[in-house]
Amino acid sequence: MRTEFHEAMESLRREIARMAGLVAENLVRATHLLLEDEFELAEDIRRRDDDIDAIEAAVEERVNVLIARQQPAAGELRSLIAMLRLINDFERSGDLLLTVVKAAESMRGLTLPPEVRGVLQHMSDEAQFLLRGAIDAYVDDDLDGARSLEQADDRLDALTEQLYTFLFDGEGLERRQVMNLSLVARCFERIGDHAVAVGERVVFVRTGQIPSPR
Repeated sequence: MRTEFHEAMESLRREIARMAGLVAENLVRATHLLLEDEFELAEDIRRRDDDIDAIEAAVEERVNVLIARQQPAAGELRSLIAMLRLINDFERSGDLLLTVVKAAESMRGLTLPPEVRGVLQHMSDEAQFLLRGAIDAYVDDDLDGARSLEQADDRLDALTEQLYTFLFDGEGLERRQVMNLSLVARCFERIGDHAVAVGERVVFVRTGQIPSPR
């Protein structure tokens, strides 16, 4: 029975990693859509988000069954509880990317100034770095990698402030762009926050240390 339990746990870890990978892929696609006007990617992003939602529902059901039937020990229970939090973080990140797609569609036909495009690309790169780092920390059970994510998130926060400076200046931007780009900036920033939260779950599983309120 314990062998079956640990095999089930490993299977769940693989599914969560697959879910996170789909989010990371959608982040790249949403950025291309935003910066390169590749609006044909929108439907693909939405389909992948449906897959993300389906994985979340399936993992949640399987975790609840294991908790109810297997009477997990303390460390095992921490892992299972962390899984429920992880899938929520990744699902919310996926939803944020749908918001990026909607914002891009709302600005269709409008040109972005080069300095704004540059900051947006840099923000996306940092968000991708954080998301990939969070996935690696979880898959590899990397405590140091998990703890390093918060420092990396500071870079994304700084870029967010830089973009807001451009937007509030408003030079070369229409009001519609300012509103939608503020929303995009918030989405990228929140994706970074969710990646940091994933790192905190890894620390929780390994040490039992409860994350400080964010």
